[in-house]
Amino acid sequence: MGKVLSARKTYPKVIQVISIGSSFVIVSLILGYLVYRQREVLFGFKWQFRIQYLFLSFLLFSCSLILVSFIWGQIINALAGTQHFIYHVRFFCISNFIKRLPGTIWYLLSRTSLYKEIGISPQATLIASGIEFIIALISSALVSLFLLIRVFPGYVGVLYVLLLVVIAGGLIHPKVLSMILKIFRVPTPGSVGYRQLVIWLIGYGIVWVINGLILYSIANIVTYVPAIHISKTIQSVTLANVVTSLLLFAPTNLGATEISISAILSTFLPSSVAVVITIFSRVLLTIFDLIWGGIALLIPPSKAN
Repeated sequence: MGKVLSARKTYPKVIQVISIGSSFVIVSLILGYLVYRQREVLFGFKWQFRIQYLFLSFLLFSCSLILVSFIWGQIINALAGTQHFIYHVRFFCISNFIKRLPGTIWYLLSRTSLYKEIGISPQATLIASGIEFIIALISSALVSLFLLIRVFPGYVGVLYVLLLVVIAGGLIHPKVLSMILKIFRVPTPGSVGYRQLVIWLIGYGIVWVINGLILYSIANIVTYVPAIHISKTIQSVTLANVVTSLLLFAPTNLGATEISISAILSTFLPSSVAVVITIFSRVLLTIFDLIWGGIALLIPPSKAN
């Protein structure tokens, strides 16, 4: 009997390891193919290092981080009582670095444990995380769709935008949001109003625009990218979020972000260069997360209030 129970506990772990390993191989093959098919371009490419865009990307990253921390703080405050803004910045920076690890569970565990220290229940933190997830997903999809307005001429474009506004208004209605949260097995909150949801949605829309500008700035560190392609860098980060969000319950979403971003960057850059910029962006953003996580750890919990 003991062996059977031990096997049942081990089986999911084996499946997860196999999933992560196979995902890593598949992602490596896809990105490797994108590099290989234009390898001559990669070797002959004139790489640059423009430090002003490095500073700009960190500045934009910091603005995005502060704005997201503020939105997250408003969500958790609406559910669990008002806490000081510094608490939310500190906890968000620490958990955001952990978010880079494969698997959503570590990110959520870090959040719940941090907020439990100041008396906020894990259930409230999980509900707030669920609301944040849905708001981020809907806003990223809407921003990506909004950028397609250039496809529609004249009044058709106006009607397209109005349609997006109606869809957004419907999706974030408290009743509809409750239905969506139930799909993701998150308890339904009863203290979040429609006005708050609209503000958070607009706030996250701004965040996605800033994140697209971050990717544009990072690309310009190593090469010149015309400003006309900013809309595509914004679309790449929003599409990547939609894809990874839809893979939330998959054993792993390893590499989904890199493939999504590389695919869109390849529409205006050589595919091999697009892959290098995507991987460089991943590394640089992790370093930025590490810097802000270090700053957050330097703030003593007693000083956060």
